[in-house]
Amino acid sequence: MGTGDSPYPYCDAAGTFQCPMGSQRLSTCAPGSCARFDVPPCCNLATGMVATPPCNADGLRSACPAGTSPGANPCIPSALGVSSCDVLDHQSCSSRELGCTQGALTCACELRNGSLVWSCSAYIP
Repeated sequence: MGTGDSPYPYCDAAGTFQCPMGSQRLSTCAPGSCARFDVPPCCNLATGMVATPPCNADGLRSACPAGTSPGANPCIPSALGVSSCDVLDHQSCSSRELGCTQGALTCACELRNGSLVWSCSAYIP
């Protein structure tokens, strides 16, 4: 089976990933295109929330919205008064609209047992 013979992604006999028919590798898409996953996220330094830049009708991502900074990591709200997200885990917090991201660690202010507390987890690929 050659490239494009399958409607689903597959690995060939050599173990090389092959794209489904009618598609192309994401790496061939234009930089900043909505299909790519390598676009730096936008960091809101007031809330610590991280989001992917918005996608436009032309298939390209917008610049980060006002009040956010592209690719800021760590993304720690200055009002928290901390230099590292890990110190927040299991501490009380004031709003579910707050977050903190540092490297693979993401913390969110969540409601647990009737109280708002920081809950942190690490993404390990």
